[in-house]
Amino acid sequence: MRRKLVVLFLALLMTSTAIVGIFNHRNGTINIASAEGSSGGVNRQSYQPIINYSYVWKKTYNLSMIVLQDGCDKGRAFGTPGERAAAENISTWMQEIGLVNVKRDEINETWKYKDVEDIPDWKWSKVLDRSFTVVALASIGDLNKTRKIDEHWIRLRIYDKNDREIWNTTLMYKENDTSTCFPLLKSPNIRDIEWIDNKKYYVYNQTNLKVTKHRKIFGKYCWLKYADWKDPCNSWGKKLLRSTPLPNFRGFIVVDEFDHTYFMSPSRFDDVSKKTGVISVLEYSRPGYSINGSIGKIIEENLSKGHDVRADIYSKWHYDRVKSYNVIGELRGRDPSNVVDIVCAHYDCWWNQGTVDEAAETALVLGIAKYMKELEEEKGIKPEHTVKFIAFAGEEMGFRGTLDYIKKYVKSGKEVVRYVVNPGNFGHNDSTCTDLDKEDRDFNICVNKDCGYLASVVINISKALKYTEYIESLYGKEHAWGIRPNWQVIGEDAQAFNATRYRKGVIQFSRNPFRGYHRDGNKHTEGDVIETKKPFCGLVNDTFTIESDIVLLTALYLCYEDVI
Repeated sequence: MRRKLVVLFLALLMTSTAIVGIFNHRNGTINIASAEGSSGGVNRQSYQPIINYSYVWKKTYNLSMIVLQDGCDKGRAFGTPGERAAAENISTWMQEIGLVNVKRDEINETWKYKDVEDIPDWKWSKVLDRSFTVVALASIGDLNKTRKIDEHWIRLRIYDKNDREIWNTTLMYKENDTSTCFPLLKSPNIRDIEWIDNKKYYVYNQTNLKVTKHRKIFGKYCWLKYADWKDPCNSWGKKLLRSTPLPNFRGFIVVDEFDHTYFMSPSRFDDVSKKTGVISVLEYSRPGYSINGSIGKIIEENLSKGHDVRADIYSKWHYDRVKSYNVIGELRGRDPSNVVDIVCAHYDCWWNQGTVDEAAETALVLGIAKYMKELEEEKGIKPEHTVKFIAFAGEEMGFRGTLDYIKKYVKSGKEVVRYVVNPGNFGHNDSTCTDLDKEDRDFNICVNKDCGYLASVVINISKALKYTEYIESLYGKEHAWGIRPNWQVIGEDAQAFNATRYRKGVIQFSRNPFRGYHRDGNKHTEGDVIETKKPFCGLVNDTFTIESDIVLLTALYLCYEDVI
């Protein structure tokens, strides 16, 4: 039945007077303009987007450039000035669109064990489900509480075979400037506590560690690991987390695959380790230092020559609370009940432009909101249920914003979530890499399996837009990717709704990995950036336009299902 509805919906796209008013971009009902100032793609095949892509691109650019503003060197990271600046911009844009009840909703809830046990269909066997564990268990504690870094540095020295120092450098975290390494924080341990002016700090200090690529039985050492762009977390993180640390293992270094960037990964399990002591599989037992590939090459070359590489390391941090906000706007539906549909993305990122992850997807959410509001104003057509457009904060730190929202509004019974539409991490062309697995290369439509028909909705919309043929026309059959359903909802805010079962159905759109993922470098001009700077592709208009339309049409189908 639902498949027939999708076919009918697509047929109506060109025939119904009401629906033509919604969708017929080719007749100019909604003004369309190409992206201005972008070199990320050239629309070689002249795809005409349905969504107002100029609007989406400009908002993407605005969010991406926040990291270059004074005082925003940490980008839109959780609880930083850059994240708050982005929240203010998004709130203003929602008001300009004409959404109602627009607000910056402060994250201030506490996620407790009781909240986990109250989850529908809760069973202790779920702790074996990674999707559930990362969301429901790992984020236990005050959702606005995080680690404040005071100092984090590594001093590297190289000695030749005659024990003469031939090279040295110091890489460090800088609060108000560009950092030269990314801190991977050690789990809290009572042995590291130092009280300074009646305030508790966690301090770790080691000197003269031997840098080595292999574990050592004797002698203090610093373990050298490597981040592969195709699997940047698991290429080093799993081995490190699963290994039993020997007493002589004192720290580690993660070398990025690319010369000018370092890889960023959260020490996100802040309170669960403190309150439960369950740290061995969740956090790092020793502090780490993520460094760029050019420094890594120097270390590697000297190790291969038999030179001695030594490291002094220092890490100091404390717990603190931060100000962070979900930004929420509404489009009222015809049904006055408390049932809502949600279109969302997260606007926080790491210390970078954070374009694909996820300035572009946040801008897309705004573009969808603008489209639906214009539909109401110009055609008088409203969605069946109230649609909430949400830019979530704190996703990179363990779905902080999403869990705050779920506890405040959903778990409390104030509203019932029907569908969650969540674009995430697409719009690049790194999927042309044939070294990737097929499921990684494809445009993944991630849905909860008990609502599997949602995947069919998206697949049929994609076929109507001739998505596969279009990608093949851009990159050729050998390098083109396809589209596929995926029953694992992992890595975006939709995961929190799905894992906690506070939804009817979720759809998450993604194409991972991409080269810029969680990367920054060269004064914020490389890594996850909006403009092409090889080896990073930036935001590629050729792919992001059509993929944005797929998300738009999916949201329209679900939110106006009863009209269609």
